[in-house]
Amino acid sequence: MRASMSMIVLWLLTPLLVGCHTSQTRESSALQEGGLPPVAGVWRLVELHDWNADGEDVSALGVHAPGVFVYTPDGHLSLHIMTEHERDLIDRDTSDAEFGRIYYPYIGYFGTYDVDYERMTITHHIEGAKVPNRIGTAATRPFYFDNDDLVLDFTNPDGRRFYRRLKRVETFDDPS
Repeated sequence: MRASMSMIVLWLLTPLLVGCHTSQTRESSALQEGGLPPVAGVWRLVELHDWNADGEDVSALGVHAPGVFVYTPDGHLSLHIMTEHERDLIDRDTSDAEFGRIYYPYIGYFGTYDVDYERMTITHHIEGAKVPNRIGTAATRPFYFDNDDLVLDFTNPDGRRFYRRLKRVETFDDPS
């Protein structure tokens, strides 16, 4: 019975282990076959645009908002974007309302990600976020490479368009 139980546990874990390995080799094989650079790395946000459904640029964070996107080779993600506009410094007597006004313009979340090179999409599986409604959701983003930049350019069903241009600042060693 002990050997049978070990085999059952191995049988149950195999899809998880294969899934992790597939995620890493999928990027590697796409690199070899399609000549695309890896998504895994540390990326600095260099340009941001948000347009409403009427085409008006409504980028509240600013076109040159500072931000960083980290995609690890093992499939983890961390994303942070803050406003480019100067913010007031706070002191101990700052009210919660004033603190919220000063630090509201910020996007941040973490989780895991998958890359689909055939569809040229990145899916962010959000595990924790500044906005609680995003926790447990998945956000699929079309992407492309423009020279050495990674560009996420997507339109929501309601017509709002979002553009993020990222410049690589660090790569990770090949995990294989």
